[in-house]
Amino acid sequence: MRGFVEPANCNPMSGKPLTLSSAPSRKGTQHQIERIMSTYQAPLKEFQFLLETVAPIAELAKLPHFADATPDTISAILEESAKFASEVLDPLNWSGDQEGAKHSSNMGFGLMPMLTQGAIEAILLAGSDTLKATYVEKMVSGEWTGTMNLTEPQAGSDLSLVKTRAEPQPDGTYRIFGTKIYITYGEHDWADNIIHLVLARLPDAPPGVKGISLLVVPKFLVNADGTVGARNDAKCISIEHKMGIHASPTAVMQFGDAGGATGYIVGEPNRGLEYMFIMMN
Repeated sequence: MRGFVEPANCNPMSGKPLTLSSAPSRKGTQHQIERIMSTYQAPLKEFQFLLETVAPIAELAKLPHFADATPDTISAILEESAKFASEVLDPLNWSGDQEGAKHSSNMGFGLMPMLTQGAIEAILLAGSDTLKATYVEKMVSGEWTGTMNLTEPQAGSDLSLVKTRAEPQPDGTYRIFGTKIYITYGEHDWADNIIHLVLARLPDAPPGVKGISLLVVPKFLVNADGTVGARNDAKCISIEHKMGIHASPTAVMQFGDAGGATGYIVGEPNRGLEYMFIMMN
C-alpha cells in the first residue's frame, strides 16, 4: 500500500503530511512516523570549511597537544558526531518533550554540555589557579557538569535586585544563602558532581549590578585529593513546570538551609556580572 498518508500526523516543521512507504498496521504506521520525523542532517561540508579556513586545523595539528588532530581523525569524529545527532538526538525531540525530564531530547540534551562549557570558560578566564586545578579537568571530561545561577523569585531578569548572600569565612571560603529559580540541569544524576556558578552579594557590596560577585558552589565538596566529598548545602527543592523544553530538568535551587553552602569566589569581588557574561557568550 504505497503512498499511504496518515492525515492526522504532519511534519511539525513544515505542516505537510508524513508519507509512508507502507502501513501494515496502526502500530507499524506510528513506528514509521516516528522514524520519518528524524529529519536533521548535520552540515558536514560547512563544518569542514570552518575547520579548514576559519580555524585552520592543519596549523593546530602542528602543536604538541594537537598532534593527533589529523584530517582523517577529524573527518571520522565529525561523521560519527553527525550520525549521533541525526540518529539518536534528533528522534528524541518528540518523545523528550512528551515525557519531560525523565528522558532527554535534542535541545534538552544539548543544554547540559553547553552550560558546562560556559562554566569552564568562566573559570579558565577569571578563576584562580586553585579553582582551575580543582574543577576544570573533570568538567572537560564530562565527569562533572556546570550550571548558571542568576534568576531569583523576586528579581526575575533584573539582576540589580539579586539578594543571595555570600558571607566571607576565615578560611577564604564563603557561606552562600539564597534561592535561585529556572536553573537548567540544577539537579540530575548523570554526573558525579554539579558545579554551580552563582551570583551573590558580599556584605559590603555596592547596590545594583555593580555589587554582584560570582562564586563556585559545588553540589559535593571536593577533597584535597580531587575526589568527591561531603554534600554541600545546595539542594534542588523542586522542578519547574514551564512552557517549552520539558526534557531538561529546570530546578529551583536553595542554598544555605543547613548553615550555608560553601562557595569559592571567582576572580575579584563585585565583578560577577562581567564574569557571568563570559559564560553566557
